Amino acid sequence: MNRLGVVLVVTLFLWASAFVGIRVAIEHYSPGALALFRFLVASLVSTLCGCLMLSMFTPELIEAVTTAPRSASLVALYLGIGPSAGAYLGWAHIVSKLPISRAVTLLYLVPVLAYLLGWAVLGETPSLLSVVGGIATIAGVALVHRRSP
Repeated sequence: MNRLGVVLVVTLFLWASAFVGIRVAIEHYSPGALALFRFLVASLVSTLCGCLMLSMFTPELIEAVTTAPRSASLVALYLGIGPSAGAYLGWAHIVSKLPISRAVTLLYLVPVLAYLLGWAVLGETPSLLSVVGGIATIAGVALVHRRSP
């Protein structure tokens, strides 16, 4: 297995273990408290590791921040707040209400929503195969979440 394959397997395992860990921790934390705790720990680790590993990009960052249009900086700020903090808070709430085996299937909707946002916001046109795949994905998630008779 090449290096990328190892990174992929480790990353998938870490994400999967996070879902199970959230389910265990949610019994002792509210969704908001757990999301905040995870966010604070992740921020600390990211800050320490990120500063060391990404310090070579400091000159590029300084130049980008000083020359980028305000709209680009606002989008970068949104990326740190919305998709990061907001998504963790929402995910903690979802996992507190659903069995993990059902909750994780909802993640399959992320690419579908990304396609729709790319189309609406960026004007990107998804291919026919992407549309068919999105419909199949939505049908699969709906099938998993249907109520048993």
